[in-house]
Amino acid sequence: MQVGFTDPYPAGTGRTAVIRLDENNQIPETNEGDNESTPISYTLGA
Repeated sequence: MQVGFTDPYPAGTGRTAVIRLDENNQIPETNEGDNESTPISYTLGA
């Protein structure tokens, strides 16, 4: 998965980006039940 992002702010300033893949926790993941720790790996398919 690739997510494009354009940063309009000057270099050297801090910010946080959040990408919500599975907001309602519907997709099985490698650390099921723990949406805080990393890494979280998803297997997406049809």
